[in-house]
Amino acid sequence: MRRLARPGTAIKIRLPANLPYGLGANSGFYHFSIANALFLCANRGDVLGGQALKSKEDRPAHLRLRVAIFVFCALAFPSPAGAVGDGKIRVAAFDFELFDTSLEGEVRGENAMEQRRLAAISYQFRELLAASARYDVVDLAPVRREIEAAGMFRGCNGCDVKIARSLGAEVAMTGVVQKVSNLILNINIYVRDARSGDLLQVMSADIRGNTDESWARGVSWLVRNRLLKN
Repeated sequence: MRRLARPGTAIKIRLPANLPYGLGANSGFYHFSIANALFLCANRGDVLGGQALKSKEDRPAHLRLRVAIFVFCALAFPSPAGAVGDGKIRVAAFDFELFDTSLEGEVRGENAMEQRRLAAISYQFRELLAASARYDVVDLAPVRREIEAAGMFRGCNGCDVKIARSLGAEVAMTGVVQKVSNLILNINIYVRDARSGDLLQVMSADIRGNTDESWARGVSWLVRNRLLKN
């Protein structure tokens, strides 16, 4: 990280005059040592929140000081592009696709029940990610046309990464259910860096039985035991 100042240097900050509720009016300058400033940023000014105010007259100055702390912290430690305030990773989690190599698929074509299962596990996958402490799931609605135009992600030469990047996501996740037969299937999840396109993780789970329950259990197992454990 770029050094802001020498360790013994004092930091001087003045609030903008156009802050709402007159918080910037006649605020003067606030001075912090580097050590105190780092402590206040680490605690986000909460150390001040527990102090009792002696009178109502103290409140404007107290509030202005808290705002000064936040201004300094925002300038000194800005969030990286694509990151959310709580530190979660922004992820574009795309719908699962079916790769049917079974004889049944070749003869009968698309199966409505399997298409419904794909939609169900795609929803389940995003819900599991959103419920975790690690990921912030971005909304795919603004890029539905691009997703439809891409066709199958497994053969689109990185279009999932481009779409994810356009949404401000940090990672792109795609999933494929490979059907060998109604007895033997496997579920695969691919995680790519949305900036570089590098493949970060690949995980796979074999499932037995072509049912709603087996598909759901396969996705749940991968998220709990592979994706969130790394």
